[in-house]
Amino acid sequence: MSVRDRGARLLMILTALLVLRGIQAAVAGLTVLAVTVSRFEHPAPTLHLARLAEVEPAPMTAVTALTMILASAGLAAVLLPRRQVLAAFAGIKAFALVAASALTVMFTAEPASIRAAVAGCGVGIVALFWPAARDAAGRVLAAVGLPHPHGRAGDLILAVKIALLVAIVAIPV
Repeated sequence: MSVRDRGARLLMILTALLVLRGIQAAVAGLTVLAVTVSRFEHPAPTLHLARLAEVEPAPMTAVTALTMILASAGLAAVLLPRRQVLAAFAGIKAFALVAASALTVMFTAEPASIRAAVAGCGVGIVALFWPAARDAAGRVLAAVGLPHPHGRAGDLILAVKIALLVAIVAIPV
């Protein structure tokens, strides 16, 4: 591998890391702003710097998780159909945040019915956006030169990759 190829790969990795953290910070910021302005919760959540420089709202409640799901879904709806690779990659991260927020609400101190309703909302949005996320992931993987199988096997492999991304986001280190 030439020096130029290594430099391009390093730049791609750094850009991907910035996109991942940027989308997460944007969702967290939109969530805190929306919950604060709506006054649904007192005290309102604040931004918190978590592991590996991730920005997230704290404390996590059902209202905060639902707001995160909606903010992530909005970003995913805008970014997933884009043809630009970075926008599609950002859309995939927003899609993963929908799933992570749906999972995270299950660990809050809310009543089980509220947790189930918020998680169900997140799961429904994930199912709705799955075709767009699959297409965006195919574009991103093709752009970086990674082969991606099509059909049911490709969907299963892609679901595992997204599940790993969700696990990295949702499970504390």
